[in-house]
Formats: sequence, C-alpha cells, structure tokens
Amino acid sequence: MSVISSGGAVAVSAIVAAFILSCAADGARATSVAADRGRAIAETSCAECHAVGAGAAASPNEDAPTFQSLADRPDMTRTALAVLLRTPHRSMPNLIVPAEDIDDLAAYLASLRTLE
Repeated sequence: MSVISSGGAVAVSAIVAAFILSCAADGARATSVAADRGRAIAETSCAECHAVGAGAAASPNEDAPTFQSLADRPDMTRTALAVLLRTPHRSMPNLIVPAEDIDDLAAYLASLRTLE
C-alpha cells in the first residue's frame, strides 16, 4: 500500500529538487563571496608584487608570477592553492596570511582559472 499518491510523489520530488537547487545556489554564492573577499585581500596584501587581476600579463615585480598564471597551472587545484598560501617561499617576503584569509585567497585564485 502506497502512502503517497502519484501526485504527492511528484510534489515531494519537486520539493527535493528545489532544495537541491537551492543548496547548489547557496554554495555558488558562498564561493563567490569568498572569492570577492579574496580579491580584496589580494589587492591590499599581494598587489605590490603580483598582478592580481584577471588576465593580467605581467606583475609589478617581474619575478613574481601573476595570479592568472598561478591559477592556470594544471596542478593548481583549490587545495593546492591553499597549501601554497600556507607554505613559505624563498623568493617571497615572510608574509603571514591569517588562516581565515587563506581559503578566501584560494577561492579568488580558483575563480581566475581559465583552464579546465
């Protein structure tokens, strides 16, 4: 014996689909907000040496890669970007990025990625 009629099953399916779409949209908005925060951090903390804008061809410091070139490296996943930001580099000043900013910077760098 079915507890839900076929019309009720369709309604439940529609509600579940709407919930899933809503969750996906919330996740996309959260990623976008994190990327926006990351861009602001990059503009204030990184732009002295790195070109932080999308499509930039060269950085102010010729030895510093552009954020676009970092984002487009095939091995640069969002996780790899976060690890990169947590690791000291010989050629960079000893910049301490607060833990709460690392994910936002990684989200911003990931948003620049043009390669699939």
